Amino acid sequence: MEEHDDSRADIELDLKRAFEDEAKARRELVERITAAEKTREAGGEIDPVSLAHDYLALALEAQEDDDFETTGKWLGKTIKLLESVPFPSDDMIMILAQAHLTYGVTLNDQGVWSDALAEYDAAEALLEKLSEVGNLDARLDLAGIRLNIATIRFEQGKYSDAIAAFERVKSEFASLFGTSKEDEAYYYLAKTYMQEAAIYREMGEDEKSLQRLEEVIALYRKMIERGDAEQSVDLAEALAVYAQTLECSGRKTPEEILSYVEEAVARLRDGVAAGRADVCPELLNVSVMDGRLLNYLDRWSEAEELLTETAEIFDGIRDTDDPEALLALMMLFDERGKSRYAQQRYDEALSDFNTAAETASGLSADFFAGDADEKEHDHHDGCDCGCGHVNVLRAEGLLKLFSVYVNRAKTLNILGRAGEAKNDCAQAGAILPRVKEYLEDDFQGYLDIYEALAKSLDR
Repeated sequence: MEEHDDSRADIELDLKRAFEDEAKARRELVERITAAEKTREAGGEIDPVSLAHDYLALALEAQEDDDFETTGKWLGKTIKLLESVPFPSDDMIMILAQAHLTYGVTLNDQGVWSDALAEYDAAEALLEKLSEVGNLDARLDLAGIRLNIATIRFEQGKYSDAIAAFERVKSEFASLFGTSKEDEAYYYLAKTYMQEAAIYREMGEDEKSLQRLEEVIALYRKMIERGDAEQSVDLAEALAVYAQTLECSGRKTPEEILSYVEEAVARLRDGVAAGRADVCPELLNVSVMDGRLLNYLDRWSEAEELLTETAEIFDGIRDTDDPEALLALMMLFDERGKSRYAQQRYDEALSDFNTAAETASGLSADFFAGDADEKEHDHHDGCDCGCGHVNVLRAEGLLKLFSVYVNRAKTLNILGRAGEAKNDCAQAGAILPRVKEYLEDDFQGYLDIYEALAKSLDR
C-alpha cells in the first residue's frame, strides 16, 4: 500500500510541476509580446515573423482551453500583422495560412461550419501557391485542411461524402512518405483513421470501426518504435476508444478489454510525468473506465483503491465549471460507491453516492434543462448551433444521474431509510422519459432496472 501511495504522490508532484512550467512559459511569452508591441508603437523595427509566431502560440493555448473569444483575439492580431506587410515572405504566408486554418478549427469546434469552411478556403488559397513551388509544409497543411473538411461532412451527416473524402486524404498523406514530412504524415494518417473509425461507429458498422482503430494503434506503435515517444499519449487515447468500441460491440471479454484500458492509464500517467498537463481530462476518464471494469469483474477492492487514488489526484478540480470533467467526477464517486456497497460498507457507499449527487449539482443550472432526445431536433442537421454535442452530453449526464439515484436508493433502503430511497427511485424514474429517444434499443434495459428497484422498495 505504501508503494501505491508513493506513486500517487509522484503523480501529484508531476502535475504541479507541469502546470508551473506552463505558467512560466506563458509569462515569458506575454512579456516578449508586450515588449515587441511597445517597440512597434514607438516606430521601432520588429521581427514580424517572431511576433506572429508568439501571437499564434497564445491563440493555440486559448484554443486548447476552448476559450474561443481569446483564440479569435490572438488570431485576429496575427492576421492583421501579416496582412500589413507589403511583400510577405514565404514564412509569413505560411503563418498567415496557419492562422486561417486555426480559425477554421476554432469555428469548427463551435459547430459554425459555414464560417469554418470559409477560413479553410482562405488557408487553402495561400497554401496552394506554396505547394506548387515544392513547399512540403504547405502540402502537409493542405492535406490537413482537407481532413478537417471531410470531418465537417461527417458532422453534417453526409457520411458517404465524408468516407470518400477520407480515402482521398489518406492518399495525400501517404504521398509524403519518404520525405522530410514523413513523421507528420504518419501522425495525420493516424488521425484520419480515427475519424474513419468514428464515422463507421456512428453508422453502426462496428467491425469496420474496429479495423480502423487497429490500424491506428499499429501506426502509433510504429511511430513510437521509430523514436517518436510523444505519440504514446495518442496511442493511449486510441486504446481507450478501442476498448470502448469493443465493450459496446461485445467482441471481447471484459478481462481482454481491461488490458487495453490499463495500458492506456499507464501511458497517460507517463504523459503527465513528462509534463503533458493537457492529458489530465483523458487520464481522469480512462481511470474511471478502469475502475468501472474492475467493478464489473467483481474486483471490488482493486476498483476502490484505483478510484480513491484517482479521486485524490483530481481533488483540485472539484470546483471546475467544465461539464465533462464534472460528469467524469460524478461517475468516479458513483463507481467507488458501488465498490464499497459490494463490500457491504454501506455508510461509506452512501457518502460516495451523496458526493456524486453533489457533484452533479455543481453543473450549470440549465445543464439538465430540456430533453435529451433533442439530439435530432429540426434545426440540428446542417445548422451552426453546435446543439448536437450539447444534447448528447446532457443525455449522458442524465444517465449518470440515473445511476446515482438508483445506487443511492438501494443503499438507503438497506440502511432503513425507505422514504428517502423511494424519493431517489422516483427521481430516477423521472429521468427515463427524457432519454428514451437517445437510448433507442437500450431503453428497455434501463426501464427494467428502474422497475426492479421500485418493486424492491414496495415490499
